[in-house]
Amino acid sequence: MPKKQIAPKPIFLSKEKLKEIEQELEKIEAHILPEIRRRLAIAYEDGDLRENNPWESANNELQESMKRRNDLRLLLVRSKYCGNAEDKENSITNGSTLTISIAGGEPTKVTLVSSEEADPTLGKISIDSPIGKALLLKLSFAETPSGKVAIEILNR
Repeated sequence: MPKKQIAPKPIFLSKEKLKEIEQELEKIEAHILPEIRRRLAIAYEDGDLRENNPWESANNELQESMKRRNDLRLLLVRSKYCGNAEDKENSITNGSTLTISIAGGEPTKVTLVSSEEADPTLGKISIDSPIGKALLLKLSFAETPSGKVAIEILNR
C-alpha cells in the first residue's frame, strides 16, 4: 500500500511579507540569474574551466541564487494570507496587533506573525513562540525556557 503523503503545514504571512517575497523572487529571476548566466558565458569562452576562477565563482553564485529562488517559490506555494485580524472583535489571531505588558513591565505594542517574519526588535512576535502561543490562547502567563512569565493584554 502506498504511503500517504502529509501536506506541509501552511505558513501564514502578512500581505507585506508576501509582497516582499514576491519582489525578491522577481529580482532574482529578472536580474540576478540573467547577470550570472552572462558572466558564466563570458568565463566559459576563456577556455580551461579547471583553473577558471571567474567561472567557478559565477557557477557557485548561480547555484546559491537558484536555491534561494526555489526556496522562495516553495514558500509562496505554502503561504496563506493571514489577513488583518483588527476587524474581528475579541479575536486574537495571526496578524493581530496588541498592547501587552510582560512581567509587569512597560506596555509594548506587538503584532503576532509567523515564525518566518518574526522580529522581536520590530515588535513582531512569532505565533509559535511561548509568548505568541499564550497570547493566541489568551493566557495570563507563558511557559518560557526560563520559567513562567506573566502576560497582560492591555489593548486589542
